[in-house]
Amino acid sequence: MDAELSNAAAVLADPDNVSYEQARAFRDVLYTRRTELEGKVHAIHDPNESGDDRWNRTLATGTDADAEELKAEHDALKRELDRVAAQYGQFCNLELAARQREAAASIPDRLESLDAAADAVVTARKALAKACGELDAAYRAATESYTNAARGQGDANLQKPRESLVEKVQQTAKAAAFEPTGQLYHQANNRPHLIGEQLRFADPVGLVPRMDAGGGRGVVQPGRSAAGI
Repeated sequence: MDAELSNAAAVLADPDNVSYEQARAFRDVLYTRRTELEGKVHAIHDPNESGDDRWNRTLATGTDADAEELKAEHDALKRELDRVAAQYGQFCNLELAARQREAAASIPDRLESLDAAADAVVTARKALAKACGELDAAYRAATESYTNAARGQGDANLQKPRESLVEKVQQTAKAAAFEPTGQLYHQANNRPHLIGEQLRFADPVGLVPRMDAGGGRGVVQPGRSAAGI
């Protein structure tokens, strides 16, 4: 359902089916309307009691009918403001609940993607290691040919490689030693226990939950394997 003021009450009647994006969209619409209504209400009666508002001006210069009409306008605006503020609060709560619900539901797929991504890196590193070995062998073969060809006659008449090829070999060799950057790689190199903690596999002090022989939960102390306990 579209995030419109006229739809807010109907959507709130079925809170379990409100998505995070939907709740956020309604929250934003209601916030805008609440701000507009507050401005109109405060223009009629200044909350700071400055006396410079429509109510005081009407009392000073208008008739009783004018005052009654303005009071009715104020009361109607205040009722709408109260309703919009209540709906805004409800959607703020639903936004948090929906985000938590959707995040929990996404965990199986996230873990499957994580597993697949790790497998892809293993496969890619194996392919990279093979390719780097072939590059090193090709480099050693080329340099050996130059060394053998230059013996006794120098290298003045030998074919020179293109400058772009030399640059490519240099840059490729540097890239082969590339170390990825990012939160995961920083943690793996400096604080690897955080990976288990972030994935809720380990508790905040680094103890790893496991199943003991009796089927109950135990812990593996840092630096020890489950088999060593």
